[in-house]
Amino acid sequence: NNNSLEHTAKYGLSDLFDFINIYDSEGTSSNYIQVNNNRARVNLNGNNASGVSQFGCAIVLGDEGGKYQEAVGNIGVNPGGCGIGLAAGEHLYIADNKMFSQAVQPGISNVAYYSANYSEGGNQPCKYHHFVSQSNSADWECVNPEGECDPQNPVKNLAHASPNQHPCTDENDYPFDSNLNGLIKDEWGSMGAGIWNDW
Repeated sequence: NNNSLEHTAKYGLSDLFDFINIYDSEGTSSNYIQVNNNRARVNLNGNNASGVSQFGCAIVLGDEGGKYQEAVGNIGVNPGGCGIGLAAGEHLYIADNKMFSQAVQPGISNVAYYSANYSEGGNQPCKYHHFVSQSNSADWECVNPEGECDPQNPVKNLAHASPNQHPCTDENDYPFDSNLNGLIKDEWGSMGAGIWNDW
């Protein structure tokens, strides 16, 4: 909790993937693993996200499973491919987050929030993902071909679910589809990179 994270240049051989990743970890119903009140950004140098993976996020919960994790009150500014990703796992709670990304990251910026089972072989549970309605906000442009976006024509991409290939469910165990978009507060064109200073 309460970390300020900034990527300014590539170090070593590998690109930056996730700023924060909770991998195969379990809290309890009365004591969630907390990823709260952090901020993360890529400091764009000449509008170039140097050494940043197109698949990375500000925060990933449920990577290869896990239970009882939360991400609350976080800020992402051009953090990579996505803002907050729920990649599998059970009983994950997402509230009061702000995610912004602009199209100046060539081929990188994809989606603000997602819930999809990306565990190996899809063999981990992916259910009870609770996005508090209209609590999480986004101003996010997609230019990432992995998100089926055209790098030359940025489009809004607030949230993604994959009910046919990588299904997950909401807090009531109801399958996510396009209904995930309706849970995100649309701040398209109005939020901006200045949210960094809201921390």
